Amino acid sequence: MTEEAPEENLPLEPCNALEEQLAAAQNGELSSTDFLNHLAESKVYILINQSLAEEEQPSDVEPLVVLGPDDAAFLAAFTFPDRASVMTRRFPEFAFTLEVDFTWVVANAGDAMGVVINPGWDTGASLPPAAVAHMRGED
Repeated sequence: MTEEAPEENLPLEPCNALEEQLAAAQNGELSSTDFLNHLAESKVYILINQSLAEEEQPSDVEPLVVLGPDDAAFLAAFTFPDRASVMTRRFPEFAFTLEVDFTWVVANAGDAMGVVINPGWDTGASLPPAAVAHMRGED
């Protein structure tokens, strides 16, 4: 399901090393490459449309996908579970948080889909579809 991303950007106080790295990259204290390398080795959180037991992987689970600029689709991912609350309030059908490796997000983002980190927060990032395809080795 694709929904429009929220307009608000809430202030974010870093809660973990990934958020500290993200803030440093946004402030120009860390290169984008160094941040992406750290992100690639990190766990992130996605919102899904149903609860899962640890061993379950049903095929009908949908992650939250939001519309970005030019109506491009972006899979929403979060650096800390509580960051997803902004989107859950807006899209209550995506009330379940799932921890995944960021590499899983990249591998499972649809064709021509980007990834947005922390939508609704002032500390976030957006990887356009071409960057996600590059991370999958599709260039």
